[in-house]
Amino acid sequence: MLDLKGKAKWEAWNLQKGLSKEDAMNAYISKAKELIEKYGI
Repeated sequence: MLDLKGKAKWEAWNLQKGLSKEDAMNAYISKAKELIEKYGI
């Protein structure tokens, strides 16, 4: 209950329930590319 970081992780993970492995990988890659463009890493 007091583990806010753990709760946030669990909620984020739970939102992805039912996503195929390929879909999850594609979403991760898209987000990574978006962040690289935004912050110029």
